[in-house]
Amino acid sequence: SDFIRILRTDGRMRRFVLSWGFITAASTAGMFFVPAAIDRFQVDATAIGVYTMLLVAAQVFGGVALGWISDRYGTRGPLLVSALSMAVALIIAAVADRPVTIAFAFLAMGVPLGAEMMARYNTFSSPPLGCSGVGLVLLRAVRDPRHG
Repeated sequence: SDFIRILRTDGRMRRFVLSWGFITAASTAGMFFVPAAIDRFQVDATAIGVYTMLLVAAQVFGGVALGWISDRYGTRGPLLVSALSMAVALIIAAVADRPVTIAFAFLAMGVPLGAEMMARYNTFSSPPLGCSGVGLVLLRAVRDPRHG
């Protein structure tokens, strides 16, 4: 099939698909972070809100910082950082012994979720456009009539 041929001949695409697959598979464990925190530490809704806020903040940071690095130097480094950050998040969540410790798992998980999206845009952005992934997102926002 064309997909297999592309994976065999295009190292950048192969690395992207493998990294994206790992991040996606590992992130499914993240949906158990909240029930685990509630069960193990009896955290309340306020703590869950803080965990969610940390996750979103880390997503924004990961998307912007690693997206910029991806634009400038390529997707390899950011995807590796993302995969490592996801592994760290899973380890922290598994060994957390206090509510504050599991908060670091949410931070570590947010970085790859934001960065992976930017790397995906950078991988599939069209060279003739001359836009990076971040550039495509900004261009879309500027050209979208709903944004004034």
